[in-house]
Amino acid sequence: MTGANDQTANAVGSGLADENNALVILGTALVIFNVLADNIVPRRAGIWSPYPISGKHYQLGWTNSGCGTLDWAKNLLAKELDFPKVFEEASKSPAGCHGVRCLIDLDSRAGNESEYRGVLAGLSRKTDRQDILRAVLEGVVFSVRELCEDMGWNLRGKVVRAAGGGARSDLWLQMLADVLGCEIQRLGHEQSGVAGGAIMAAVATGAFSSYLEAMERCVRTAGSFSPSAESPYEDIYQDFKKLRRAGDGYYR
Repeated sequence: MTGANDQTANAVGSGLADENNALVILGTALVIFNVLADNIVPRRAGIWSPYPISGKHYQLGWTNSGCGTLDWAKNLLAKELDFPKVFEEASKSPAGCHGVRCLIDLDSRAGNESEYRGVLAGLSRKTDRQDILRAVLEGVVFSVRELCEDMGWNLRGKVVRAAGGGARSDLWLQMLADVLGCEIQRLGHEQSGVAGGAIMAAVATGAFSSYLEAMERCVRTAGSFSPSAESPYEDIYQDFKKLRRAGDGYYR
């Protein structure tokens, strides 16, 4: 039997070995995880703790509202569709969703900021289901970038691995690549936490001589998404930030 912190196990099972990689977990909650260079202690937000690889530490950020927002939107607007069809429907709306923006804070934000609520803004008589579904997808990705900025991370030029149920969607991962400005790799296995627990047990029992050996042998990727040459998302993200500031003023 083995046990570990769930997000640390996710990171190990995703093959995070050094500061050149990061992990985004697109689950009911959103989690971002970064291994730090030796002896670097973060000075900003998040959780900091030692990492299983000797001499390494990690920084973790999260928000309680994540891909569960898509569950809410699906149940409200597209209950008859399965998730592949939901993504297909959302893909029919262009980037920016004809002006619709979404704050995804249905389950509050990180910590105990329970006063927060979700917001849909920019609606008009022309707004349709496709626009709202895509706005939710974009809101999740914008929240990932917002978390990275809160943590003081610039992921441009790095390789980010994606885990969680949301990582099944090509559309979502391409959005993530465009918004973060970096390569996104989908893992070859969905249960990164289970894989991480198995790797920890294998290293502890001597089946592998090190975490690096175990990760090299056990972790595979299954697809990569690069930023588009001309991403439309920078201006759209700045609109999202304006809405965030307005929401901060309203709920505080």
